[in-house]
Amino acid sequence: MTINEMVLQSQRGNGEVLAELCEKFQGMFFRAARQRHLRTVFEDALQAARESFLRAVRDFDAALGVPFEGFAKRRVYGDLHTFFRRERAYWQREVHPGDDEEGKSFWESVVDDAAGGTAANFALKDALFAAMRTLSEREKELLSLVYLADWSLKEAAAKLGLSAAYAAVVKRRALQKLKKLLV
Repeated sequence: MTINEMVLQSQRGNGEVLAELCEKFQGMFFRAARQRHLRTVFEDALQAARESFLRAVRDFDAALGVPFEGFAKRRVYGDLHTFFRRERAYWQREVHPGDDEEGKSFWESVVDDAAGGTAANFALKDALFAAMRTLSEREKELLSLVYLADWSLKEAAAKLGLSAAYAAVVKRRALQKLKKLLV
């Protein structure tokens, strides 16, 4: 069976052929994710390469006369370039979402402010619990796993059935809500 026939079978919903196709292109995923500028985010880049490949399988049209191999390679490398640009933009921000002007995370500033006294500490805890009630269950659970159970965002996302990128969005929004209510 040729590559184009395998792609056509995959587009029709044949999961076994899709798995075989992914296996054939596994080397390309690793080569693309190991590019020098992506080495610090290798795992995320590898996942992005696989997702991009699956989109390439879905979007490929043999009637256009383009070989699938070239189409997929161009799609994967292009999507990884976009992925890297987004990551770089995030790294280059002086203040990340949830950080204050001094670069401290929201939680670090809450702890520093609370060190002033026991009465202030109790008031802060009450305010924090009241603010936490405004969050959705998903936001509460994500923040609890990341900050109280000390899980990585990726682990917490997997437990909650979210992608790592969406978990980052949920975390950022939850922290912004809390910051708005507490500061």
